Amino acid sequence: MNKSGEGHAPHSLEHITHVDSRGVITHYTCNAPKEDVLLRGGVFPVGKKFGCANNREVVKMTTMVVEKLIKRKTSQRSLVLDCEEAMRKLGQKNLLQRPS
Repeated sequence: MNKSGEGHAPHSLEHITHVDSRGVITHYTCNAPKEDVLLRGGVFPVGKKFGCANNREVVKMTTMVVEKLIKRKTSQRSLVLDCEEAMRKLGQKNLLQRPS
């Protein structure tokens, strides 16, 4: 719990990024775009399940989604950076698709 008694302590989930045996990545982020953008991109916000005040703080996505967004293969070694890059690209992609 954080000082206000809500959710987790700030940044206590920073190191949870991992890939399960099915290729599903669980990743903590503070850079997630809006929930509708995540869902359209195949990224599922699950922060509430981890006690986060904001559901977008923890996301689940497949390695295929990450690799499609960053346009290259990911690896366990670069997984956190690749996931963060995927969040930025998803947000940028959304900005480019908005009507003027």
